[in-house]
Amino acid sequence: MVFEIRLMGGPAVTDQGALHETMLPFLNSIGYMPAGYDPRTGVSTLTDSVPYRLFADCFLGHLDRVWSVGELARELGTSIPTVYRHLDKLSALDILGQGSLQKDESRKGYFIRYHDLSQAWRFTEVNIELSLAAYRRAVDAIQRGVSSPRKPSGQDQPRTAGAEGEFSLRVVNRPFDIGQKWESLAVDFLGVIEYLPESGPAGRKRSRTGVPFRLLVDCLLRRPEQGWTIDELSTELATTKPTVYRNLHKLGRLGILEKSVPDLPGDGEGAPGEGAAGERPTRSPARRRYRIRRGNLSKAWNATEWYAGAVVKNYRRTVDEIASFGRRSEGKP
Repeated sequence: MVFEIRLMGGPAVTDQGALHETMLPFLNSIGYMPAGYDPRTGVSTLTDSVPYRLFADCFLGHLDRVWSVGELARELGTSIPTVYRHLDKLSALDILGQGSLQKDESRKGYFIRYHDLSQAWRFTEVNIELSLAAYRRAVDAIQRGVSSPRKPSGQDQPRTAGAEGEFSLRVVNRPFDIGQKWESLAVDFLGVIEYLPESGPAGRKRSRTGVPFRLLVDCLLRRPEQGWTIDELSTELATTKPTVYRNLHKLGRLGILEKSVPDLPGDGEGAPGEGAAGERPTRSPARRRYRIRRGNLSKAWNATEWYAGAVVKNYRRTVDEIASFGRRSEGKP
């Protein structure tokens, strides 16, 4: 099972009065029960849904018990394939242990590692660290491949107004072939982090000629100095403004995008205009410009790693809070 988790920006969910008030936002953020999840089983609330009850009632509510798939299906009133589907999601977080059942040692059962969520979450944190290290190697290789031999002019640098969007990163522990052509590496990497759709060898060529890839590589990475307006990007890429906005939003959620409102002479916008007689000259609104942070993907990825580190710390605080609920339900200190 390949490790997978989503890192979502936001404060740690702690000090809530009820378990579900802590649990549901957390399960949403890590991707186990993503926002907007529809259980499609006729239940009235998400706390009655199969994935929530599997995690909260079965595993967390009975930490010392080892469950067979059949026992879980009967307890939850659902099918064995449904149980396996949600077990796969929890297994991808690397928090489940597997062991023999007391009644039948030949059969496999499932439980929270160490029968303690706080302890089990250490495996998740190690997987995140290893995954982000692989991401860093891929990012640096892509930047080396795309870099122009000339140095940026340093002129017309936009005044940074902050990162664009709320941070969100899919983290998957998988190796990248750093030795392949950087364009193929970029398609693989950008597919894993969900900027591009994941595709096999047949889809790589199409991905490299598509708008999302060209926006990032040809515009933002190869010509980063002064930043781009939406109009300039839509013209350069021969696409619509909504398409440009949609892809910029994906990059913004990674924390690597800067937005700015430059005050540059000759920009065509923001230049002083002549008002009516007796009125002060007016200035038309300057268009927002976008670029990769510091004009360099490797340097921009430092911000991604910082955001990811902050999320991991918040997840740890929330996990410890949830684990305390579980221990109390078991009558443990």
